[in-house]
Amino acid sequence: MKLLAKSKQGNFYKVLESDDELSNLIEDKKRFFEFDSNIVEIDFIQNPTWKLDKKTPKDDSTKDEWFSVDYSKNAIIKDVVEEYKNIFKSSAECSNLTSNNINKISFLINAKKAKEKYSINIQVVKNTSYIRSRQFLKLGSDKARYKREENILNLDDNIDIHISETDNKIYFKKLADMKKINEVFADLYKESTKEELDLFTEKVAQCSMFSMKEFSIQERNSKNIKYALDNNKVNFLRDKNKIDNYIKKYPTNLNKDDKGLYEIHSNKDLTNFLKVINEHYYEGEITGNRMESNSSKVLLIQP
Repeated sequence: MKLLAKSKQGNFYKVLESDDELSNLIEDKKRFFEFDSNIVEIDFIQNPTWKLDKKTPKDDSTKDEWFSVDYSKNAIIKDVVEEYKNIFKSSAECSNLTSNNINKISFLINAKKAKEKYSINIQVVKNTSYIRSRQFLKLGSDKARYKREENILNLDDNIDIHISETDNKIYFKKLADMKKINEVFADLYKESTKEELDLFTEKVAQCSMFSMKEFSIQERNSKNIKYALDNNKVNFLRDKNKIDNYIKKYPTNLNKDDKGLYEIHSNKDLTNFLKVINEHYYEGEITGNRMESNSSKVLLIQP
């Protein structure tokens, strides 16, 4: 097991060269050094708007949800993973983490190798992770003593990103954390280009049910439009009647103009429209209540 720190400038530093200190840290922070594979895996490419559920301390039966990306056929991401592997292979050449560079750290990274395959855990260091100075009373066996510590970096007992070379997958909670590792991950879920927005407008026009006006589209809606195009979420010409029936069935908050067309004249209208396209409205099988979901994911049907 090796533990490294990566600076905001891209430099890597060795952390805790002493085997005893590293062993004590591994014992105290088990969840940072060992990825719990007993999770619910959400394919990020198929479900980029899904809101992850978290395992709660009160319910051990629940599982953490993690986004995953299979990089086996993505040469660019493979290169990023290879870069991190090479750092650990040559970690003996890294400088030690000292009081002079501890305040420049952006990630803490640990890795282990089994059967020539790497398993890498990454924890994002936030501004709140730093404690510039702390004064406290330390209780000894016979009396209390006043202590003052400076340049403290708090290590949480969690993983933000896990790279499994065995599975050829990267697991993560937030895309924003992935972007900090490397900007190539921004391409996993990005905004629509002008050409893609024009294409989306053309496809919607095929339905002859909507009145679209030009307005400045917010980032989230722009990303959702790209997702809808990339995944062929709906065929507006073929599915016209299905779309109309779906809007009539649920309280989608889409209004009609004096020509009887559904209005998409603002970001609020567009948000409501994209909820229709992504089928965020549904009817409860048990209660029959009509409900709305904040996100959706594709369910795998078991044979």
